[in-house]
Amino acid sequence: MLSADERLRFNVKFVQIEVTSDQSVNAARDTIEAAEGRLDSLVNNAGITGGVSLTDEDSVEVSIATIQDTINTNFIGTVRVCNTFLPILHKASGTPTILNISGDTASNRQISLAPTPMFFTPYNASKAAVNSYTITLAVYLKDAGFKINAATPGFTSTKLTGNRGKPAINGALASLPWVVLGEDGPNGKFFAEDGKTEPEW
Repeated sequence: MLSADERLRFNVKFVQIEVTSDQSVNAARDTIEAAEGRLDSLVNNAGITGGVSLTDEDSVEVSIATIQDTINTNFIGTVRVCNTFLPILHKASGTPTILNISGDTASNRQISLAPTPMFFTPYNASKAAVNSYTITLAVYLKDAGFKINAATPGFTSTKLTGNRGKPAINGALASLPWVVLGEDGPNGKFFAEDGKTEPEW
């Protein structure tokens, strides 16, 4: 956690947001617009596993309610935030960017070549939907100058992974290059943690 001095040096401001709540997302947008007048970059990183264990081989049998909760957060939450923040992204000082955090297991080709039960039904399906949505946004907002991509930070130590994997800062750094882009930056791509584009979504 940043100290008070570090927050001042980096001009870090915190805005609370719950991606499953219209009220919360609208309030976050209004707070940012009032303080800054615009938004230059948006990163959609909120995600849950739906309570499915990393090693749960019965994950294909998870309840419909669990799948709905996971899709509501991971996919619908991403759509809700994008829809709500688009007006202030259009006011960006440079090239407006959106980065949707995805995962290797969201690639249908990837999991067909190396099947794994990890997060199988709820997580993979929700992130595959995010990938599809990313392509749609990239196509339809291209003429408005947007750069919209998806990226996977790789297996990163967070609450979602049971605090297993590489340090969270490394996952953040793997995604950072796609957050701030110029007009010649990539659009509609899916980046692996090594910075290479995933050939198959």
